[in-house]
This record gives sequence, structure tokens and C-alpha cells, in this order.
Amino acid sequence: MLYLVHTHPDDGIGHRVGFEGYTGTQIENTIPAVRALAAADAAGEYTSDRIPAVHFPFIEFDVRETKDGELVLFHDIGLKLAFALDDELEEEENFRSGGGGGDDKGSDTIINVNSKPLRDLAEQGIDWHTASVEDLTLEQLLTLHLGGREGQHVPTLKEFLEACVESGVRRSLAVEIKSIKTDPARLKCLELLTWYLDTYGKLLDKDPLACKVQYKPLGWAGIIAFPHLFCESFGEFGSVEWRTWAAEMKKRGISARCVHFHYLNFTTGA
Repeated sequence: MLYLVHTHPDDGIGHRVGFEGYTGTQIENTIPAVRALAAADAAGEYTSDRIPAVHFPFIEFDVRETKDGELVLFHDIGLKLAFALDDELEEEENFRSGGGGGDDKGSDTIINVNSKPLRDLAEQGIDWHTASVEDLTLEQLLTLHLGGREGQHVPTLKEFLEACVESGVRRSLAVEIKSIKTDPARLKCLELLTWYLDTYGKLLDKDPLACKVQYKPLGWAGIIAFPHLFCESFGEFGSVEWRTWAAEMKKRGISARCVHFHYLNFTTGA
């Protein structure tokens, strides 16, 4: 019988680092979010009998490569929703729900800290309504403020993993690969996860409470992806590219699993 990851839902407590969207108490896929989630977990918020472990199997976050080969946490394909606010955000959410949109106000009408950096990007030929992370360098991306909140920036994977250590995270990490296009970035991703496993993972191995809630299929930090996105990032199944990266993951002890099918191991194809 197939064992589906829906048994461990990806929309659980740790999905997108415990917060979804750009208007809540914390913004998804950010360092403040993981700090808040780790603090709540340490306070026992997610250990009562009323919340089964199945709803918090891991802390999940999304990784994309920027134009200049840096790795950052970002879920959406486009930039628009993350850096919109107020009227623009309401218009976008209304459109997504099938209510239709209003007039296209454009970036000049956004009254928040992103107004100037978005105009600057437009002068560089980048339309934020249609652009994606891979269209911007890290430096350009860091001029923007998530959800229009000053000082809230997209974190790099390195910064986020360091924040997990500093925050005392005691859960497995599910690193969802959305898009990694270059070999240097692929290697950087694996090197960062290796660092996390070799340093912090060894400390967690000695923590009885952490071991009790570890998500075994991923270890302390593993890769997850939709099959088509994994193939786009690490090669088609059976290809030389796939065999190369699968062998590298296996050598480093990094698990890679399909988002929907728990039994599908990307490092072996079985």
C-alpha cells in the first residue's frame, strides 16, 4: 500500500515556517517567523495531546535561485503579491478568488516603503508585476520589503539556517526546492545543508526531546520537491545529471523526497 505524505500534511503547523502570506503576525519564509515558531515550540505550544505530532512533522520552507546565483527563501513564482499592500493586495486576492480585479493602479500608487525601490527596478527594465526571483540579483531583491513592512527582507538560505541554529529549532527541516538553475547554486545548497547536518544536526542527535519529534524520512534537514520541479533543478530521472546529484546527496547524507509520495526517494528513484 502506498504511504502518502498527506498522512503528514504539508499544510501543517510548520508550513512556510508556520505562517502563510504577507499580512499576518509574521511573514512566511522569514527569519522572524522561524524565531517565533521556535519560541512557541519551546514553550510547549505544540506538544499537548490536542495537537497530534502529525500536524507538525517538520518546518517547511521554499528555496529559489536569484539571477546572480544566490539561494533565497521565497514561495511565489512572481514578486507581485509579496511586495504589494493595501489596495494592490486586496485587488490581487479578489482576482485570485474569482471576483475580478479593479483598475490596474500600477506600482506608483503603492504607498509604502516599496514605492521607491519598485520605481528604481522599473527604471532598470524590471516590471515587478511580472518579474520573478530569478529576474533579480540578491542586491536588487534586498531593496524590497516583504509585505510593505520596513526591514522585512527575503532571507538567504545561509542566513535562515543560521537563524534556525540561533533560535534552537528542534524540528526537522523540509527544504522545498522551487527553482535552482545552475550547478554552483545546486552545490551551494547541498554544502549549506551539509554544514547544518554536521554541526547542528549532531547536537540535535543528543537532544531527547528533539529526537522524539524528528521526522525520520528527512532526518534533521532534507530536500522535498514536486517531481517536475526536482527534475528541473537536479535533472530528469535516469539522466547523467540526476545520477550525479543523487549520488552527491547520498554521499552527504541528505534525504530527498517527493512532496506527495513519501515512498518516492529522489536519490534512488524508488
